[in-house]
Amino acid sequence: MRAVGNRLLPLVAGGVAVVAAALLWPRRERPAPGPPEDRPSVATLVDRIEAEDAGALPLLVERGEAGIAELVARLTRPGDGSFQIWPPRRDPDPLLIGALTAFGKRAEPALLQALAARPSNVRAVARAFASLGCDSEEVVAALLPHLAREEVADALVVAGPGAIPGLAEALGDEARCRGAARALSRLGAFDWLRRFLSTGADWRVRAIVAGMLADPGSREALSALVNDEEDFDVLRAACESLLKLGPSEYAPLLDRARLLTFNQAALFEAAANVRGVDFLVLAARDAGMQAGAFRAFDWIGAPMPREAALLAKAALGGGPARGDAAGALGEGCDDPEVPPMLLALAREDGDTLVRVAAAEAYARLGGDASLVIPILVQALPHKAHLHHLVGTAKRNAASRVLGTLGAPAVPALVEALDTDDDFAREQAVKALHDIGRPVAAAEGRLRELASSGKPGVSEAAQGLLALLGP
Repeated sequence: MRAVGNRLLPLVAGGVAVVAAALLWPRRERPAPGPPEDRPSVATLVDRIEAEDAGALPLLVERGEAGIAELVARLTRPGDGSFQIWPPRRDPDPLLIGALTAFGKRAEPALLQALAARPSNVRAVARAFASLGCDSEEVVAALLPHLAREEVADALVVAGPGAIPGLAEALGDEARCRGAARALSRLGAFDWLRRFLSTGADWRVRAIVAGMLADPGSREALSALVNDEEDFDVLRAACESLLKLGPSEYAPLLDRARLLTFNQAALFEAAANVRGVDFLVLAARDAGMQAGAFRAFDWIGAPMPREAALLAKAALGGGPARGDAAGALGEGCDDPEVPPMLLALAREDGDTLVRVAAAEAYARLGGDASLVIPILVQALPHKAHLHHLVGTAKRNAASRVLGTLGAPAVPALVEALDTDDDFAREQAVKALHDIGRPVAAAEGRLRELASSGKPGVSEAAQGLLALLGP
């Protein structure tokens, strides 16, 4: 035992010495922990947002008011006056405005500042207000002057009933009326629209408002317009709104339309605009309303329902609606008996406009254009029913149709230039202009006419040769 103890004593003594040395040895100071890794500044984050880095936005939102302040600073800074043509520089403002919406409603003052600084950003700001559901008086007041923009009207709808008085006041401004009326209609504020119609406002704004009154509660006001309104556009808008209310309005509207004279056309324009096919079928059953109904079917540009097509086919046999019936049947009618009837009407009818309408319908249904081109050329001197197209240029129906027939019509039209009738020659020139490059096939004859020395004829031929170029 004593021998074992003698062996342990050196080990214990060594351990004690090591511990004492560790405690007494001068300690090296551990370096203090450094500052946390630097975060990107708000300016850097906004730079990244301008560069379309989606990952920067959550980091910016974490900065709270500092992030909003930096966005506002960018959105309200003055331009540098530079103009860059290439490469095109993308406007960063919509990106910055979109970033503000990530802060929620607390960004509302910032959006107001951005709009005040640059009203050109109104579309993006309005979309931002709409997405945030902002409905404060300040927001409504800031948006009302910009109602010509569709996005602004949408945002004011989101603002709700509080926007209605301002919207109603804006109805009298032609530039803002459409947006205001659209917003009021979507808000269900039809009483305000109906009251406005009785204010004696300008016809332009009344027409817009009448077109927004497609609600059952407005029947009486719209019917009064149909009965008493003298302005064509207001009447047409009122008829459109009534037609949108559905079949219950068709018969009463026809009853009122029978009392109209010139303005009866407003009803059929309205029916064409809203594609009121069922209403037009009902109107076509009335001999006195057939011409307007068939004309509207022609404007719609689609095949008529079977009942209307049968009525139009019967009308080709005579009566005041035969020309309009021909035009409507030219829209894809598949009755094999119709094309021969149209050709006979084009050749034999005593009314030039009826002949032209039948010839056009025949050609549209795939008939032989060579059979109707002479008929149309003969109608070039006809001055009735001039159509104003561009500026003071006047067209008759025959030249318009010939211009659609293309190359087959070129020889006859070039020969039609050689006439003393100034109007007919002008119509032939217009049709050849419509046809364009295929006119080159008649270049030889045009050169003969250009050198003929005939007043008007040579000038017309020279003009067409110049159009063809070298």
